[in-house]
This record gives sequence, C-alpha cells and structure tokens, in this order.
Amino acid sequence: MNEAQLGEDVLTFRAADTFTVASDTKSLLFRMFEEPGKYEFVAIHLGRGEQWLSSRLYVFATMLQRMKSLRCIVILGVGADTESQFIGATTPDKIRWGLATIEP
Repeated sequence: MNEAQLGEDVLTFRAADTFTVASDTKSLLFRMFEEPGKYEFVAIHLGRGEQWLSSRLYVFATMLQRMKSLRCIVILGVGADTESQFIGATTPDKIRWGLATIEP
C-alpha cells in the first residue's frame, strides 16, 4: 500500500498558529498535494490527544481524500509502555463527520 509520508511541514501544520502556517508551511504542505500519485493510507499520531488541532485534522483528512484518493487513516497514540500504540483505523469520511458532530 502507498503510505502518505508526513514531513516536518505537515507536523508543523497540525498545531501551529495561523501565522506560522501561512508563512512557513503552507507552500510546503501543498507541494505534497501537487505531487503525482495517490495515497492509500496515512498514519496520524495523536500523542496523548494534544498533537493535532481538530480543525487541522479535519482539513487534512478532507484534502488527502479529495486530492490524493486517501482510503484509510490509521490512528496512533501513546500507550502505557510505548510511545506509539495502534488505536484504530477508519476512513477520512468518518474522521470528518466525527469531528463535525463533536465541534460543529
């Protein structure tokens, strides 16, 4: 399967203030969407829940699905004994609708 690789610019996008996104990461982030090819899945590490702003996760899921045909989002978090633990896998649609119902 073809995984979307998250670069440092995307990791900055996940929680950066709007000024940082506009000046530093926007062009780098959008280069990822302009590259040819499709991504079947992406692994999103939520840490302890503070790694991503929900609005950024919503936008990212939407853009990857529409522009790169993303089919699956693998959710990782911090486990009791490990820094990276599998939490679950879902579709971009379910991520978007789940976030929309929690934070309309």
